[in-house]
Amino acid sequence: MENGASDDMITCENCHNSFLSSMIKLKLVCKLVIQINNNFLHVTAFHDALESFLSLNETVPNLTEISDDDLKLSLLKSGSVTLLVDKSTKVVTQFL
Repeated sequence: MENGASDDMITCENCHNSFLSSMIKLKLVCKLVIQINNNFLHVTAFHDALESFLSLNETVPNLTEISDDDLKLSLLKSGSVTLLVDKSTKVVTQFL
């Protein structure tokens, strides 16, 4: 989605419909590639799991306050992190 003429309006890049930004609930999804020993696992982290990641570091803002680039940088710099992952769906349920 992209901001329209004012910050009060958002236009979807796919369907080209416009919405009031106050009516849109922010829900993020991240595709992650995790290295475990010498193997790589592709997983998805939805909004609640990303909130749990940010709660590990009190200096990082919550998802409504952080930019996409800052979230990416935080994930890339996080180092070794313990995750709860549903192996059948490859979805991260929580960062510990």
